[in-house]
Amino acid sequence: MESYQLNILDTLSILKKDGVVNIMYMNSDNKVKAIRYDDKEILLKDLAKYDGKYNIYLTLNQIRTELDIGDLNRPPKGRKSISDKEIEKYLFILIDLDPERKSKTSSTNDEHNAAKEMLEDIKKYLISMGLDGFITASSGNGYHILLRVDIDNNVDNIKTVKEFLKSLDSKFSNDKVKVDTSTYNPARLTRFYGTMTCKGIDTEDRPHRRSAIIDIGNPNKHSSIDDLQRIINDLGYSSKIKRQNIMNIKPVKKENNGLSLEECLINVGINISHKKIDDDQIIYVLERCPFKEHHTDKSAYVIEYNNGNIHAGCHHDSCSENNWNTLKELYGINYSGKNTDNIAEKDKTKETQEEIILGIADKLDIYRTNMDEVYVKLNINNRISHLNVGSDKFKRWITLEYYSKTKRMPSTENIGKAVNLIKAKSMLQDQVTIGKRCSVIDENIYYDLMNNKGEVVKVSKDGWTITTNSECIFDSNTSMKEQVRPIEYESLDILDKYFRYKDTNHLILQKIALVSLFIDNIQRPICVLHGEKGSAKTSTMKLIRNIVDPSSVPTTSLPRTVDDLAVTLSNQYLICFDNIDRISNDISDLLCTAVTGGGYAKRKLYTDSEQQVMYFKKGIVLNGINVVATRPDLLDRCILLELERIPSSERIGENELNKRIEEDMPKILGAIFTIISKAMNKYKSIKLKDLGRLTDFTRWGYAIAEVSGIGGDVFLKAYLNNQNDSNYEAIQSNPVGEAIIKFMESNRKWAGTSTELLKELIKVAEEENINVSSSEWPKAANSLSRRLNEIKSNLQDIGISIQIVKGKERKIIISK
Repeated sequence: MESYQLNILDTLSILKKDGVVNIMYMNSDNKVKAIRYDDKEILLKDLAKYDGKYNIYLTLNQIRTELDIGDLNRPPKGRKSISDKEIEKYLFILIDLDPERKSKTSSTNDEHNAAKEMLEDIKKYLISMGLDGFITASSGNGYHILLRVDIDNNVDNIKTVKEFLKSLDSKFSNDKVKVDTSTYNPARLTRFYGTMTCKGIDTEDRPHRRSAIIDIGNPNKHSSIDDLQRIINDLGYSSKIKRQNIMNIKPVKKENNGLSLEECLINVGINISHKKIDDDQIIYVLERCPFKEHHTDKSAYVIEYNNGNIHAGCHHDSCSENNWNTLKELYGINYSGKNTDNIAEKDKTKETQEEIILGIADKLDIYRTNMDEVYVKLNINNRISHLNVGSDKFKRWITLEYYSKTKRMPSTENIGKAVNLIKAKSMLQDQVTIGKRCSVIDENIYYDLMNNKGEVVKVSKDGWTITTNSECIFDSNTSMKEQVRPIEYESLDILDKYFRYKDTNHLILQKIALVSLFIDNIQRPICVLHGEKGSAKTSTMKLIRNIVDPSSVPTTSLPRTVDDLAVTLSNQYLICFDNIDRISNDISDLLCTAVTGGGYAKRKLYTDSEQQVMYFKKGIVLNGINVVATRPDLLDRCILLELERIPSSERIGENELNKRIEEDMPKILGAIFTIISKAMNKYKSIKLKDLGRLTDFTRWGYAIAEVSGIGGDVFLKAYLNNQNDSNYEAIQSNPVGEAIIKFMESNRKWAGTSTELLKELIKVAEEENINVSSSEWPKAANSLSRRLNEIKSNLQDIGISIQIVKGKERKIIISK
């Protein structure tokens, strides 16, 4: 089954466990086709047919089973889409974060990223309130949170869902991104994740993007109607009293020279955007933050309660230390209202929420990495875990710790203070190495099995053992799964029945590359799987992932932006990008960095100058029908592995295949660890004259091949030949390289200016039907030299030398 179909089935398995699936197809003219399916094969064919041409939507909640469904798997006659009364219950509530922009257009990258920032803010808030059972997804233009619920479809519950969304809107919406408050209805449609979002014209500035599920979260955690009401109460939203125009509200006079609080704020230059009046309070939402002026998203507020208490603050974490006292001192406000930030009458002997949560943070074991990330050591379910203090998982943990002590929920502000305290204390700690799944310390390899016993495989020159006393600290993410315990085994031949490559040399390279993925500190080539339909590309990719780094999301689509790719690379040990059509130049450059090892820096959220630096040296697998890596510098870092089509008579079901792999997995792992141990003894003595682009991989590969019985020279020949194939692929996929080869077929040597050479190459291109409209073709003579430099080394490998002479008479000399 092709990877596209498997991605769609993954979406169906997450959102629709069984029953009828209602799909709506909408084209650019808003013409709609609504079809109900109970046949997945027909659904897959229709999705492939309409993807990229129509926007495709899915009814999110459970359709009543007793309904007369009527026509299935084909367009109905005169029947409309699903109505609210046809929905049994809410299974999900869609929180749609939609960037503000002109209608019927795709979002820019900046607009898309703004929605992602809001996604992170709302996630933090929901988790702090105990609502951590949700799916996150990219809708293509914005982001979605699908809150898992189990709520009956009735009038009162619909009203509560509506107020819940309006509560989030009142707190988080700004002038860049809005929380859509119209998604409350039970028959709500959502984007069919995995399909292309194609609003408006696909342009470089406003590109069409493929929607995708990012994180499935905790599938066993569901929120109740009472949980929604808690959020509504916490955010102070009420449908009884609607927002009123400021001019129609008469301020309450106080003994402050006759001025109300509102007038005091205006007098000192604090502009009020609007205010919300509730039964027991008035909330003044400010135009801009009075503490940090670059917070212009209406995140700051002042609340005046009927009992005279006043509270002030800003929702941004960087403003968590500010309050009404800070505001009064900063602006010289003289107002005699009581102050909820510092009530004198409170019980001095009782610990405050802040004191309790800081006390929890103060007792933690803290680590600081060489990238200045901060981790804490925790005992969770009788297993030692190491959590990044900036992660949602840590914030959920400290929320639960506080709740177990007080039976109350801590505020987001105080969780932020606890994180800040831990980060401050980490400055006094020595730096440590944190591994994900696999790490190398003092020439020993440690592999995290991620089981409840905290077991780790230690591989040394003396063999391998399973231990709970690891010298390495391991981090994990929510998608990483437990690995089986390996058993003693020595032969990699057990893998032969699971890999179906056209060329025996490709099987050899796959086995060597697979073993090398367990050696964390070396440069390893990207495995590029390609082959015709039915060649099990995705299944092979999943097998590699399950052997090396099992995950609940074994494959994913390739991110469109370098920021998103950098985050993906930094959070995973092995990354498998499935069903790729093309790779942009920026993405290609970052993939090169990920192979050889390097860093990527981006601005931290809500800061002007501070950077988040991510370093990675990763194992990566790509697949596509054709060779998806085309740029020469990326191909230099790849091995190209072509799979053969599996005859229908030899195909087996995915469940049966997984069962066989599960039975063999302990032996597969045992063989890999045994061979690595033996290769450790041989590696340093290996001296080679011919080395591939990745020298460490070449030497380790030689050692692995020697001790596994493949033979070092056999591996080396296979690898260097594959590099030649990659080199040929790089030239053939580059229109300038292709034209140079054709041009030099009738020339032994040529010299001239870049203008003269470009004219000659254009003639060749016209004769050979070479695509000069490609972005890789130089549009002018002054860019030709740069294009030649990109493929200069590749041409050199096939005997064509290019020399660019600089000076007054700039010349290009080509010879063979």
